[in-house]
Amino acid sequence: MALEKPIIPTLSLAERDRRWLRLREKMRDAGLDALVSLPNQGHWDQFGADARYMTQIGGTQTEVGAVLPLEGEVTAIVRGANEIEWWGLAQDWVKDIRPSRRSYGEPVIERLKEIRAERIGIVGLAGLVRAPEGIVPWGTFEKIRAALPQAKFEDATDLMQEVRSVKSTEEIGSPP
Repeated sequence: MALEKPIIPTLSLAERDRRWLRLREKMRDAGLDALVSLPNQGHWDQFGADARYMTQIGGTQTEVGAVLPLEGEVTAIVRGANEIEWWGLAQDWVKDIRPSRRSYGEPVIERLKEIRAERIGIVGLAGLVRAPEGIVPWGTFEKIRAALPQAKFEDATDLMQEVRSVKSTEEIGSPP
């Protein structure tokens, strides 16, 4: 039985493009090939806001990770096939949605290898107001670092927070 399109608030493709453009500008300035947000369900999904910002996927107790390359398609990583189908219907920002089977390192590694990322920004390593020590799952991060020994990893928390702090008219909900 096919799923019906979920009814959840969504933002436009123009908003997606605005966000991705700003993130990529900052990534280019920082010399990053990719930006990675790993899943974390802490604080009732509040710690998943960066992945949601990039993909419009998340909330409703969904674990989601994301890889935003400097160029090319953004990848979202969810638990399994049922979430791929559901989120494929619920949003139109990201088409490349991959299963993790609760092991998020492998699909992140796969995507980083596909795009040949050498300098990788990790969002949430440290410095968040509600989590000064970071929100990144240590085991997942270590798995990614071990699989990509030539890559350089950097904390991209400030980069993400700077971009997220500037709201568009659509995000605020004001009339055009």
